[in-house]
Amino acid sequence: MPLLSKTRSASRPGHAARRLIGKYGIYIAFLLLCLVITLLFPPFLRPGNLLNILRQSSINGIVAVGMTFVIITGGIDLSVGSVLGFTGMVIGVIQAQLLPSLWGFGHPLTWIVTVICGLAVGTAIGALQGSVVAYFGVPSFIVTLSGLLIVLYCHR
Repeated sequence: MPLLSKTRSASRPGHAARRLIGKYGIYIAFLLLCLVITLLFPPFLRPGNLLNILRQSSINGIVAVGMTFVIITGGIDLSVGSVLGFTGMVIGVIQAQLLPSLWGFGHPLTWIVTVICGLAVGTAIGALQGSVVAYFGVPSFIVTLSGLLIVLYCHR
């Protein structure tokens, strides 16, 4: 009897379309969105614009990969956005104010020192939060929520 009911449901009108949209709906929506944007703004599909979009979204992709690892291991990180913003602020201050006052604009080591400082700040914040979770047993939800609020306070 179950075989018969599956055969009947497959022959219902619209069932195949629903399955198709359910399986590929996000891709269809993406293509429709690209089509509408291209019709409204023709330079959208130019290689320079597409490269710019990829550059700007690469940060979100890197953060998404890291968050995937965190979620797979059973944790959660609520502070990832504020830590990213805080690290970006630190990088901006170092690159635009601190290092130029030390050795002037255009020094070839400016970007290297800036990247190392940004990685150090992000790693230090993550290591501090991770050690509180690992060694003191505080739930990651509480630690990262507290970290979010502390880092937001440091922005000001």
